[in-house]
Amino acid sequence: MADSNDSIKKVVRAVAVTDYLGHRDYLGEVYRRIKAALPAYSYLKFAEDLGFSATNVLRLIIVGDRTLTTKAASRIAKGLHLHGADLRYWTALVKYGEARRPAERERLFQLLVSLKTKAKPEALTPTQAAYFSDWYHPVIREMVGLPDFVGDPLWIQNRLAFPLRLDEIRRSLDLLERLGVITRAAETGYYVNSAVVATSPETDSMALVRYHQKMIEIGGESITRIDADRRQIQAVTVNLPPAAANTLRAKIQALTQEALALEADAATQPSDQAEVFQMNIQLFPFTSKRGRNP
Repeated sequence: MADSNDSIKKVVRAVAVTDYLGHRDYLGEVYRRIKAALPAYSYLKFAEDLGFSATNVLRLIIVGDRTLTTKAASRIAKGLHLHGADLRYWTALVKYGEARRPAERERLFQLLVSLKTKAKPEALTPTQAAYFSDWYHPVIREMVGLPDFVGDPLWIQNRLAFPLRLDEIRRSLDLLERLGVITRAAETGYYVNSAVVATSPETDSMALVRYHQKMIEIGGESITRIDADRRQIQAVTVNLPPAAANTLRAKIQALTQEALALEADAATQPSDQAEVFQMNIQLFPFTSKRGRNP
């Protein structure tokens, strides 16, 4: 077999650890790339190359059947030749994946965002990250499009169904203006839409995670805060084969596009009855053939 150590170095250079939010996903991709280059490569050899005994320990870690200790994570980092920023990110990534307390996971997630931003500042700008870090920035941006919108923080506060401080509203308006998605009309103090927030795949993998976390939390709160006739929350647990699950995911994507099309159509005939809605659709498996994920 060719020198697997050389293959590991080449793969690690090609597969950036900072592109991952799961240490098991990263390890799995590294292994798949090495095996693609060396067909005879095995999990036993992978374990040996990373400083373990010739066992299935790496496979068990990758599929989620075994936790990854700090000591083992350090051994893997050495075997993968991770240094500097990559090593710091890897260490935080392992801790994030193995953490169970929500407060600890939140702290580690913010650390990952910070490390990612430093490693790839062109991929995840602080301004973009700030836009998706709080639930109310996209909401206020949509409120700007209401026919009766008034660019006054107190007016915005009174119209929101969820509590928000005036200083948070002011900071949000400032952020939206800096992003270019709204523009102040000097004569009236109103804000108007002027652009969209562009994101890269790296932004999707970090900032949007935080955005969806917040929106799911708000969705749960809406059950008791919003009247039933003004919301639609349903849940169903189903047993689906992969093909049917893929079909359902495609339908959800199509429904999301339909919602955007409805908004575009409505914009041609503005109504003073318009309101800002949040549509959350959740579909995820409770089981896995590959094992547990972090």
